[in-house]
Amino acid sequence: MTKTDLSQLFLLNIEIKHLEDELRKTRFKIADYNQISGGIAKIPGKKTTRRDLYDSFIELINTEKDIERELVAALKKALEVKIRINNFINNVADSEMRLFLRLRYVFGMTWETIGFDLNYTESGVRRKYNKNINQILSFA
Repeated sequence: MTKTDLSQLFLLNIEIKHLEDELRKTRFKIADYNQISGGIAKIPGKKTTRRDLYDSFIELINTEKDIERELVAALKKALEVKIRINNFINNVADSEMRLFLRLRYVFGMTWETIGFDLNYTESGVRRKYNKNINQILSFA
């Protein structure tokens, strides 16, 4: 396990958030098309026909399905990474380091927040982490 490996869950969670946002926006657009079904929507710079509206709607449905597939894949990957990270953390002997690692890499907390929650300064948490992390990673 490396520091980069530990950071993967944090990055995957950002990716998942963006995919969820994109899916939500696409679903809002689909809802808008459903409300327009009695009339013709305007496509900028073009005379709009019912066929244009239908094609645009189908394109949105396909986009929704693509985003859903990407989101499911990212969620599966995040679960796999979370399990790997938790297995690594569970094998760390020092309870304080286990807590630092779990809060930072599983829950995605900042060093400042970890320090606040544990009644340390941010620099105190970082110092303790940096003092021990290379030794812990070398045993992994």
